[in-house]
Amino acid sequence: MIDLVQASHRNGIRVILDVVFITPGIIGLYRDGENLPLYQPYPQQLSFGKWRGPDGDPSVTSPAGLDDAVWPLELQDGNAYMRAGIGNLGSSGNEDPNDGTLEFRRSDFPPDGLRKFNHYSGLTLSDLNFAINIGLVKTATGFRIDTVKHVTGRYRASVYWRYKGIRSEYWQR
Repeated sequence: MIDLVQASHRNGIRVILDVVFITPGIIGLYRDGENLPLYQPYPQQLSFGKWRGPDGDPSVTSPAGLDDAVWPLELQDGNAYMRAGIGNLGSSGNEDPNDGTLEFRRSDFPPDGLRKFNHYSGLTLSDLNFAINIGLVKTATGFRIDTVKHVTGRYRASVYWRYKGIRSEYWQR
């Protein structure tokens, strides 16, 4: 990605990254081969079954390399994800902005079963910041953060303050 963005910059093309910091996509199946299990209320979690391998098939029981599951390697830990199943993603708008136990904040995304990161794990937050920094600090002209309603106000604030400094330091080119 870095090479592509640098080549774009050399040709006068600005690159804006659309950061979806809530999910890495379709990363695997739950135990018993389920992709779209029903929602499990807090604090319950579903068990991971198999991760997707380099070919996209859910065939990897224990990720072992850069081509397995997700990157960085630190995110190849089942505890980095909510693992709550498919629930209601709707919000009334009157919820406590810092309540991470709410169904719409924990549910996987249908129709494909996109798994949500567990933003309440300090290590997951650090690993996501590391991965995003590689894409943002060294390469992009700018960025847009998506799916913010699905995380708590505290997490949104931490992301805002983290990348506000990056913008002023690196993007004044």
